[in-house]
Amino acid sequence: MSNTGNIYFFDYSFVFLKDYLLKRGRSMHTISSYRDTLTIFKNWLGATGKDFTTFKFCEFSADTVYNFLEWLKNDRRNSEETCNHRLNDLCGYIDYCVTQDVALASVYTLLKRVKPYKTEKRIKEWLTPEQVKLIVNSCPNTKKGKRDKLIILMLYETAVRVSELANLGIGNVYLDDEFPFVQLVGKGKKERTIPLIGNIPKLLRTFINEHVNDSGSEYIFYTMHNGKPEHISSRSIQEMIARATDKARLVDSSIPERVHPHMFRRSRATSLYQNGMVLEQVSSLLGHSQLETTRIYAKASIAQIRENMEKATPQKDIKAEPIWKGKTKDLNKMYGLR
Repeated sequence: MSNTGNIYFFDYSFVFLKDYLLKRGRSMHTISSYRDTLTIFKNWLGATGKDFTTFKFCEFSADTVYNFLEWLKNDRRNSEETCNHRLNDLCGYIDYCVTQDVALASVYTLLKRVKPYKTEKRIKEWLTPEQVKLIVNSCPNTKKGKRDKLIILMLYETAVRVSELANLGIGNVYLDDEFPFVQLVGKGKKERTIPLIGNIPKLLRTFINEHVNDSGSEYIFYTMHNGKPEHISSRSIQEMIARATDKARLVDSSIPERVHPHMFRRSRATSLYQNGMVLEQVSSLLGHSQLETTRIYAKASIAQIRENMEKATPQKDIKAEPIWKGKTKDLNKMYGLR
């Protein structure tokens, strides 16, 4: 890797974190994850006696990565999933660095050969419609509580990402249309339209009229900071959901231990798929560019599997009498019985 001898590892980190990821439409949560990974890697270099400001790509080897992962697992007590997440973040950063200097392609190839930890695939949890209703009703009937109820309902009914909901502007909501809808800008700045059904349009209209129109906020869900309205943060939504869920769990102990905003999205996708919506439509609702991504969310219920199996079996075969009916002697002889 002689061509990388004069390139410092963190030469491109500032532009990557401050400019590139934002232009690619990455969420603040994703950007924060990359920043954390690079910061932790910097700290590990310091723990090994290396100055991160002078650490070069030519020093970056497979052993470097394996030692870093081992430190994460043993010293920081990180799970295998977290270690693999950090590895993916490093790959993402170096993939960007290659676009800035093609000489770093060999470093990226080296990194992709590093084997992640083997992890057990855990079944992702989701919420039933009844559990969602219970969580919604656990919010107090105050001004803030009504906002929180609407946030949870919007997360579930529209299956939006929490970052999309936090940044939802008044101008993106069309309640006067024959079929009300919201216009969203998702990952990669891709736009999609989501219909608003049931009581959601009425609840949104009431909330906007009573709490948003006179606030000066351009966002539907906002908080006041230094006397000025700002869009609510994803972290605030997470903390609110945790409080509501803790109360709901006192009534229904089967509610998952850790309920997060994304679980409402997954739960809605699962419910829609189990109730007959084709996978392509679920994928469009979620804003996925790859159908395979949607398969993670859409889990078929036992009832749905049974129904599809029965549909695939000709009724004449179901109703037909078994060929051995009335041939008891022959059956006994076949099995060596009397």
